[in-house]
Amino acid sequence: MATRGRKTLRVLALIMFGYFMVTVYFYTRVMDKGREIRGSDDYSSLLDYDEEKLDTKRTKVDRKLKGHSDNVFIEYNEQLYQKRKNQEPPNTATKTRVNTFQGNPHELKELEESSFDKKIRESAIRLEEKMRQKSDARNKTSFLLKSGHVTRTHTTKYSIRQNMAESEETKTNENSNKNKVDEFIRNPNITIATANYNFLEIFPGVYLYSSFFDSREEANLIRFILIGRTRDHARLSCSLQTNETGEVFESEMQFYQTCESHMKENSVYLCSCEIPDKYGRIQRVNLTSSENPNTFVSIDIIPDVKEPPFKYKLSTCVPPLFGDINILRLTEFIEFSLMLGSEHIYFYYNRKRDDIYQLLQYYSDLGVVTFFPWKLTMESHEIWYHGQSAAIWDCQYRNIHVSELVSFNDIDEFIVPKRTNTWNNMLPELNSVARRSLSDKEEVAAFSFHSVFFDSNFRNNDPVIKDEYGQLLTVNVTLRTSSVSKVRTKMIVYPEKVFELGIHHLSKPMDDKFKSVLIPEDIALIHHYRDCDWNYGMNCDRIMKDNSMHRFKRDLLKRVKKSLFKFNRIEAGSSQADKGSRMP
Repeated sequence: MATRGRKTLRVLALIMFGYFMVTVYFYTRVMDKGREIRGSDDYSSLLDYDEEKLDTKRTKVDRKLKGHSDNVFIEYNEQLYQKRKNQEPPNTATKTRVNTFQGNPHELKELEESSFDKKIRESAIRLEEKMRQKSDARNKTSFLLKSGHVTRTHTTKYSIRQNMAESEETKTNENSNKNKVDEFIRNPNITIATANYNFLEIFPGVYLYSSFFDSREEANLIRFILIGRTRDHARLSCSLQTNETGEVFESEMQFYQTCESHMKENSVYLCSCEIPDKYGRIQRVNLTSSENPNTFVSIDIIPDVKEPPFKYKLSTCVPPLFGDINILRLTEFIEFSLMLGSEHIYFYYNRKRDDIYQLLQYYSDLGVVTFFPWKLTMESHEIWYHGQSAAIWDCQYRNIHVSELVSFNDIDEFIVPKRTNTWNNMLPELNSVARRSLSDKEEVAAFSFHSVFFDSNFRNNDPVIKDEYGQLLTVNVTLRTSSVSKVRTKMIVYPEKVFELGIHHLSKPMDDKFKSVLIPEDIALIHHYRDCDWNYGMNCDRIMKDNSMHRFKRDLLKRVKKSLFKFNRIEAGSSQADKGSRMP
């Protein structure tokens, strides 16, 4: 029994020893792997973001070192080496001559070569010798040039130089091709269509705003933007008649309901009628209803752009204006949007206030604003968010082949670049993110941006800005939520690639290969100046200071003051003219 017990103890001891060795081995491997990951330059994932913030001090030091040039880094190592050299006794290590960055750039210093560097150098020499031997063996057979009886033998050095030249030529060709692709050709002859029906009731319960000819698909289509009942909407048809034969063509209208109806009584629809090619690019169509087929309504069609696009590189579409609008805030929005790079801004307004209408008219006369009437014939509770989807669709279709890119945001929102000052300078970064995010077969249709709340109710101990800069909302409000919203996003889109755009997302592209790309917050961010909303996971208690808008304050204040001064003079002149016309 004693012998058997000792054997059992030995087996157990061996098992425990083996378990201990395996544990030590795997623990060492995991720790080494962790050090490798920590020592790399890769950014951590969003899930590790909170953990990364615990090591803020070390991160700041790392970023500071990364900001230095290689020359400074080499100088630092040179000084460290000199310090060690004075402290340690000399050794007999191999020495080599390298350029130094201190003192005279033409001087040379001797630096000690470490054993690791020596092995690398010797390995490189052996590799070069092998390549030379292979090249000599391959080039024993010489060939004659076609231009004469000249024998040429390839050498390794010649091959390297040739490859380098071909590589440089390839890079040059790629850069030139890229410039050709990215080159923007402006066509100033394109005119912006302003025709609209302003929610004309064409049939009972059917309100038409605008209609467009769309030739983006294989079949030509007429698109109608209208509002109708959410349930049991009317059945409509398009009819055409040829002048030569009198033949009548009818096409049933297909209703597509917006994704933003939210179960309201009425909804916005994008309706489509297919038109045969033989009718060409029609400019008028007759609509009939199944409830009264003998009655038809003649509708004018806004033609699509046949000329080479585009008139604008970047434009901005603003949802319908409603509520108490501050004229200073509206001016600040227009001027800052123009500073960011928007070339044209589209508004929808119901003309409830003459001063807002006159300000829009002032910018319209300058050629940077186009505004459309917006008069809903229903109460606000009967349709979602003042029928905003109709304005989004209308502005998108007006800009197909008119603007290459269009931003969609409210007057209290700004898409602010973080590394540059304009959207144009930000575009290469956006395209770079898109190339990394999409496959070779996919294309970007929309750039989507995170948002943060800048709430004027947030308070800290900073003094209140009392000078004239304090009149600017974007300068005065500097506290924002530290967390970003991935739900309340806004977008810059390619309008010709979009079928339906939601308020905060790309609802339906024209093709499955067209995708939306979410842009990291360190490239651009939506600054939303409004009361903080706790919905969708937003934490309004965690705030931080953000002075990034202060870099624009001088130019922005100058532009706002200049525009309001000119506008007030024009408004004062028109008022005097009105008074003079009323005098007996």
